[in-house]
Parts: sequence; C-alpha cells; structure tokens
Amino acid sequence: AIKQSVAEPDPFRLRYREVLIEVVGRLVRARVRPTQRLVNKEVGPNVPVKDRRRFVEMVVSDLADLHEGSLARYRLRLSEYQAWKDRISTR
Repeated sequence: AIKQSVAEPDPFRLRYREVLIEVVGRLVRARVRPTQRLVNKEVGPNVPVKDRRRFVEMVVSDLADLHEGSLARYRLRLSEYQAWKDRISTR
C-alpha cells in the first residue's frame, strides 16, 4: 500500500536538479518576479535547447508554488524568501 501511494521520481527533474536549485536560488536572491523570458536567460548553457522549454516551465511553476516549507529543497533562507515574496507582492 505504501509503495502504491508514493509517486515515482521524475527523471527530468532529477537530471536537472542542481540547475533547478541554482536558478531558483538566483531568482529569489535577486528578488525578481519569475517570467519565462527571465528564467530562459538565467538557464544559459546548462540545459540543452531541446529541454529548455520544459525546464523553464518547471522553474516558473516551482517558484509559483514556493513556500516556507519548501525552502530547504532550494537551499534558501527564510529571510531570502520573505524579501523576495515582499518584493514580488508589491509590484
């Protein structure tokens, strides 16, 4: 029953895990609102062109879902998250 309730890991997410952590961290620390265009610039050569669209969508989605309970996953401090959240909420 436990095996059936646990989702299989996403191979795409696993492949780009470190790049995802890096990009999310940079955007939060820069206190910018994530747009697909901005995220695409941040990715640089770390993600091949064939995977770029999916990766950018994953970053934008993860940032939209970011909350205090998920900060450790992205190696973020609570103060960094709060400053980012305050900044994007006022724009």
